[in-house]
Amino acid sequence: MTTRKTVVGFVLLWMLVIVGMAGCGKPLPESHKVTRLLMGTIVSITVWGEPGRFDREEQAIQAAFAEMERIERVVSSHRPDSVVATINQGERGRWLPLDPEVGRILEPALRIQERSGGAFDPTLYALSRLWGFSQEPPPDRPPPAELRERWLAGRQQAGRLQLRSTDHGQELLLPNDSFALDLGAIAKGYAVDRALARLAEAGVANAIVAAGGDLGMIGQRGAEPWRIGIQHPRDATAVAAVLRLQGPVALSTSGDYERFFMHDGKRYHHILDPGTALPGESGVISVSVRHPASMVADALSTAAFILGPEKGMALIRSEKNAEALFILADGRHVATEGFATEWVGKP
Repeated sequence: MTTRKTVVGFVLLWMLVIVGMAGCGKPLPESHKVTRLLMGTIVSITVWGEPGRFDREEQAIQAAFAEMERIERVVSSHRPDSVVATINQGERGRWLPLDPEVGRILEPALRIQERSGGAFDPTLYALSRLWGFSQEPPPDRPPPAELRERWLAGRQQAGRLQLRSTDHGQELLLPNDSFALDLGAIAKGYAVDRALARLAEAGVANAIVAAGGDLGMIGQRGAEPWRIGIQHPRDATAVAAVLRLQGPVALSTSGDYERFFMHDGKRYHHILDPGTALPGESGVISVSVRHPASMVADALSTAAFILGPEKGMALIRSEKNAEALFILADGRHVATEGFATEWVGKP
């Protein structure tokens, strides 16, 4: 669906919000926006250009979407014909050839896994299937404890995924059935980065790519920086904080409110802790990470959510050019020194 409109007020984009507010009713620069359903979420690409003339931008947007669709065919663990699905169907305990593009995603994923003490893990597909957050119908109760314990036992026996380089390229080893690739917490960010690269190659100077909780941008909104709002984690119609950003930059938010169910008065969400096989319970309900690369911001926001405010803050501060905002279960918020934001949410 393609739209051309002047944006005034708040435009909610799931976990992230593009905020366009002009003072005294002054209209914003004209934009051209295209929205599609990709990678299990709503993806929108918005460009700013000369009013009424978007032919070049339209071609660039289509090329960017084509790139994201190509990446989905490679990395989706839910498509039986994808490269990742083929890896997951391979023999355990044996070295398997690794697609170069999957390797480019796995290298930063494993680095962040190491630095986060395993809070981020790109091999949780079996656990994700056990919980069923991406399946239809969605779950309404936790999976049996014995199945979670069996998964944990397999992990404790084997360590983690391994990569190695050979004369013929990279190889991957999945130790046992508790290990299978699920790149959902980093691949959307990678796809956003690649879409922005396609837009820039086509000469687009000012654009935003939004994919669920992942947002990447180049340039700015006309003569002003982008105004980006972070969704309030307990009010889908409200904004908790607003940032002014100028690209190239990315912002990724992980929260317990995108996919969840209530059971016996308890919230169970889709951000799973590899150490417990349960949804993360760190006292955090939302983490937003700013970084030059959407792929890195994507993985860091997941890791920081699992780690909680203290350990998560230490992880963010150890990562060059990363800044973050943590919203806690009691309504408080804490942020790194460089995460300049206007807090508008109620405690």
